[in-house]
Amino acid sequence: MRTNPQTQLGGSVPGGVVSFIKAFESAWGRLDFNEKHWPNPADFLPPREENAGISRKDVGAALFAIDLEFRLKRGGEADVEHYCDLLPELRTDTNAIRELITTEYRCLLFLGQDPDLESYRSRFPEVCDDEFLAELRELRSDPENDPVHPRFRPIGLLPRQGGMGDVFLAYDRELKRRVALKEVRLDLSTLPDVQAGLVHEAELAGKLEHPATVPIYSLGKHDDERPYYAMQFVQGESLEKAIEDLHNDGIANTTRRGFIQRLVDMIPSRASRETRLRVLVRRFVEVCNAIAYAHSKGVLHGDIKPSNILLGPFGETKVVDWGMAVRIDSTGTLPRTSKGGTPHFMSPEQARREPLGETSDVYNLGATLYCILTGKTPHADRGDERLLSPEREAPPLPPRMIARSVPWALQAVCLKAMEARPADRYAHAKALAEDVEHWLADEPISVNREPIGERIQRLGRRYSRELLVVTMLALVLAALVPFLISAAQHYRALNRRIVAADQSLRRRTNTSLDALRNYTQVVSDDEFLKQPAPEMDRLRKKLLGTPMPVFQRLQQELESNEVDDPEARASLAETLLSLATITSQVGRKAEALESYSRAHNLSSSLLRSYPDDSHYQADLAREALGMGTLLAEVCRIDEALRSLREAIDLNTRLVSKHPTELAHHRDLARANAELGVLLRDTGRAIEAKAAFQRSMAT
Repeated sequence: MRTNPQTQLGGSVPGGVVSFIKAFESAWGRLDFNEKHWPNPADFLPPREENAGISRKDVGAALFAIDLEFRLKRGGEADVEHYCDLLPELRTDTNAIRELITTEYRCLLFLGQDPDLESYRSRFPEVCDDEFLAELRELRSDPENDPVHPRFRPIGLLPRQGGMGDVFLAYDRELKRRVALKEVRLDLSTLPDVQAGLVHEAELAGKLEHPATVPIYSLGKHDDERPYYAMQFVQGESLEKAIEDLHNDGIANTTRRGFIQRLVDMIPSRASRETRLRVLVRRFVEVCNAIAYAHSKGVLHGDIKPSNILLGPFGETKVVDWGMAVRIDSTGTLPRTSKGGTPHFMSPEQARREPLGETSDVYNLGATLYCILTGKTPHADRGDERLLSPEREAPPLPPRMIARSVPWALQAVCLKAMEARPADRYAHAKALAEDVEHWLADEPISVNREPIGERIQRLGRRYSRELLVVTMLALVLAALVPFLISAAQHYRALNRRIVAADQSLRRRTNTSLDALRNYTQVVSDDEFLKQPAPEMDRLRKKLLGTPMPVFQRLQQELESNEVDDPEARASLAETLLSLATITSQVGRKAEALESYSRAHNLSSSLLRSYPDDSHYQADLAREALGMGTLLAEVCRIDEALRSLREAIDLNTRLVSKHPTELAHHRDLARANAELGVLLRDTGRAIEAKAAFQRSMAT
C-alpha cells in the first residue's frame, strides 16, 4: 500500500538511513488505528552533526515521506510545508521536496481527491516546473491511483478479525470517509461455502437497523470474485479489553507494599471500579436490547462474547461478527447450529449440535455478563473437549465464589441466564435486559431473594439524597440536643422562679387589697362616723378617700400591662369595683358609675369566656348590685332596674349552685331589698312588696 522509501530516494539509501526508517515504521506499527498520539518524525532524526556519513537531511526526507503517507491515510492533516518547517535545510534539496510533493499528491489521489496541479506551482515555484507537473499528471493514469475505481481502498489490517475473513480499515473514496472492509481470507477464497457464508452474514447484518448493530454500507466482489462488504468503522475498544482493564487495574505492583497502605490505596480504586462496573453493565443492557431486536427479526447471533462487542469513545455499543448468525424460518422451525462458535460461551444445546432458539443467545449473554462480573470466562477450568461433550450439564462456578464483591442480584441474573435447560433461562433477551435495568435502578429483580444487607445497600443507593438529608438533620439535632436540654432546664427553673415571684406578689397584693377593703368597710359601717354633724361627714369622707390613691395606682398598673391573663383582668375588675365603692361613698358619683361600668364589662367578658366559673359570676353580681343602687340614687330608674334584676338573677343561680355559701344568700337578699325600695319609691307597691318578701325569705 505504501511506496518503498528507497525507491522514493532514488534507490541509493545508506544502510544507516534504513535503520532510522525501520525504527520509525516500527513506532507506527505499534499503534492501533484509533490512536491519535502519533509519533513525531523529528524525534527519530540523528543529531545535527553528521556521523559516519549519515545525512540528517536524507533521513528527514525518508521519514517525512513515511509520516506524510501514514497521516493522510489515517484521516490526519499534513502537508509538505510542515516538514520543511521541521527541517529547514530540506528547502534547498529539490529532489527531496519533489519526492514529498509526489507522496502528497499520490495519497490525495488514493483518498479519492482531485488536487489542483497548479496549486503546487504556486506553493513551490522553485521546484514545480512544467516537466515535473507533467510527471505528476501521469500518475492519474495509473490504475493504483484512480480516484474512482475501486471505491474502497484498504489502508491496513485491523486487529479485530472474524473466523473466515479479514477486516481492513479502508477509505471510501465516493463518500470520503473511513470504513471497515471485511473480505474472505486468501487461504479460504477457493471454498464456496466460505464465500457464501460471508454474503449470508452481510445480508443478515444488513437487515438489522438498530443503534447497537453495525450498519452495512455495501456488498461487492473483487476482480478475483472474492466477496467483501463495507460497514461502519467503529472506533474504540472491545468489551473484552474493557473487562481486562476493569479487573486488572490496581493489582500490579502491590504485592511488595504494606497491608495497611494497600488497603488505603484500594479505597478510591474500589469506588472507581464499582462505577466502571456499572458503566459496563449499562453497555451490556444495550447489547441485550440489540439481540432482542435481532430476535424480533428472526435472526440468532450464535457467537455473542466480549470480543464481539465494541465500545466506542462516545457511548457507542456495537455487536459485531454475525458470521455465525442463523435465521429462524417463517414456519418457526429452529435452526441447527453450525460448527462455529466459542466453546466457553456456547450453550449446552449448541455444544450438542441441537436446534437453537432465542434462549441459546440468552445463554451467550449470561456468559458475557459472567465475564464482566468476574473477569474470567465461564468454565475456565475445563478444556474445549469437555465443553463440547454431549454430556455437558454442569453449571459454572457462581461468580461470588470468584469475586466476593459481585452483587447477589447480578449473580442471580447471570446464573438464571446460564441455566443448563433452555426452559429454565430467561424466555428472551428483553427479560434479561429488564432485570439488569432493575438492578441499575436499585430496584428488586425477578429472580433473587436478596439478603437483608444487600437490600439495605440497594435502598441506600436508591434513596441516597433522602438519606443524606435525614442524616444531616439527625446530626444537627444531635448537636442541638444538649443545648436544647440545657435551655429547657434553664427555662423551667426560670419559669418556676417567675411563677413563685408572681404568686408571692399576688398574695401580698391581695393581702393589701383585703386590708384596704376591710378598712373601707369598717369606715363605712361605723355608726359614730354616720352622725349627721358636718364635721363627722367630712371626717368620714376623708377616711374613705385615704385608700383611693392606692386603688388608682393599681388600676393604672394593671391597665398599662395590657395582659390577657384572666386573673389579671379579674384583679382589674375587683380594683375598679373597690374604686367605684369608695368614690360613690365620698360623693363622686359620676366617677363611681364609670368604674362600675368598666368593672361590669370586664367581668361580663370573663364570664362569657368561662361561663361555669362561680367567682366571675359572683364578681359580676356584686358589680351589678352596686351599679344598680347608685343608678337609683341618681334617678336613672330604668337602668337601675335592669342592673338590680341582673344581680338578683346571678345571685339566684349562685345560691342554687352553692346553697351553703352564706355570702350568696346575703347578696341575693340585699339585691331584692334594694329592688323593693326602688319599686316602692316609684309607686309600684305590689311589686315592691313581693321583692321585700323574697328578701326576707332568703
